[in-house]
Amino acid sequence: MRRMSLMISRIVAALSVRSGVAVGATSMKRAECGLRPVRLPLLVLALSCLYILSAAPQNAVLGQEEPPAAPTDLSASVSAEGVILSWTAPAGTVDGYEVLRRLPLQHETELTTLVDNTGSSETSYTDTSATTPGERYSYWVKAIRGDDRSVLSNFVDIDFVSLSCEIMSGDNHDILHCEVDAGALVITSAEWTPSFEVQYTQITDGPVANWGIADEYCGQSTTVTVDASAGDTVLLTAETTITL
Repeated sequence: MRRMSLMISRIVAALSVRSGVAVGATSMKRAECGLRPVRLPLLVLALSCLYILSAAPQNAVLGQEEPPAAPTDLSASVSAEGVILSWTAPAGTVDGYEVLRRLPLQHETELTTLVDNTGSSETSYTDTSATTPGERYSYWVKAIRGDDRSVLSNFVDIDFVSLSCEIMSGDNHDILHCEVDAGALVITSAEWTPSFEVQYTQITDGPVANWGIADEYCGQSTTVTVDASAGDTVLLTAETTITL
C-alpha cells in the first residue's frame, strides 16, 4: 500500500508539472507563470484509476487468493484410539490444517502444535496421544492456503473417558464385561448401550457393566457405548468395538 501511495504521488506530480499546476497548490494565475491550464479530465481519470487499485486488496491485484477464513464448528468425540476432532472447512481452497492443543489441568497457558500441516483437505483428525482418563484436552484448528494461515477456530474442551471391554467366562454363558474410567473424575452415573440383544444383564448405574452373551451372538462384532456423568459434569460418549 505504501508503494502504491508513492506511485500515486509521483504520477500526480508528473501530471501537475505537465499541466502547469504545482503539487499542493489550490489556485494559480496563468498570467504570472505563463503555463498552460490544467487538463482536469485527464488528471481526474488517472487519480480515479490509481485510487481503485490502491483500495483493492494486494492479493487480488496480483491474482492471488486471500488468506483462508478460520474453520468452524470444531467438535470432539472419544474413541478407543483417542480424541477424534472434526470441523467445517472455510470457503475456497484449503491445502491443510494446523492442529493445536492445550492441557488446562496441567496449567498450560501456551498452545502446542500437534501437527503443523495435515497436508490434506480432510476435516478430521485423531489425537492418538490423548488417552489419559480424566485429562482435559482443549483444541483449536487453523486452515492453511499456500503460505497463509487463518486465525484460530472456535475451541473445544474434552474430558477424556477410557472405555474397555473384555469377554469373561460364566457358568452358562460368556459374559461381556465393560468398565469406564474418567481418572480423578468420579463417575456417578452411566447409561450403557450394547448393539446386541443380551440373555441377561447385571448392570449398575456406575462405571461397570456385565452382559450375558446369547449363543447366536458369539463370534460377532459388537459396539458398546456409554454416556457417563461425574456429578454435574456430563462426559462425552465413549465407544468401543469388540468381538463376542
